[in-house]
Amino acid sequence: MTGKHASEETQGAAPFGTSQRWQASVAVPEAPVCSAALVVPDHGLSQKPWPPDWTYAQAYLDLIIQGKTPAVVLEGRANDENYLKARGITELIPLAKVKG
Repeated sequence: MTGKHASEETQGAAPFGTSQRWQASVAVPEAPVCSAALVVPDHGLSQKPWPPDWTYAQAYLDLIIQGKTPAVVLEGRANDENYLKARGITELIPLAKVKG
């Protein structure tokens, strides 16, 4: 480096090896496996824009309280075995079966 400004080569550069050491120390989290899925209607979650309908949100939260972390699947895809298999979904949960 000469003068008041660093060259383009060193601007923003981390000290040698810092990046590699940091990357080696950070564990990459695994994506959660959501084998269960709450089935929601294709047309949307509410028939009207106001007031909001919390029916499906409450069902989703009830499943979380029960210890499940559900995915969400549209009714139109609920019978698509290839789609469900690709997402790892083995259990479909209709709204009527969610108990708070």
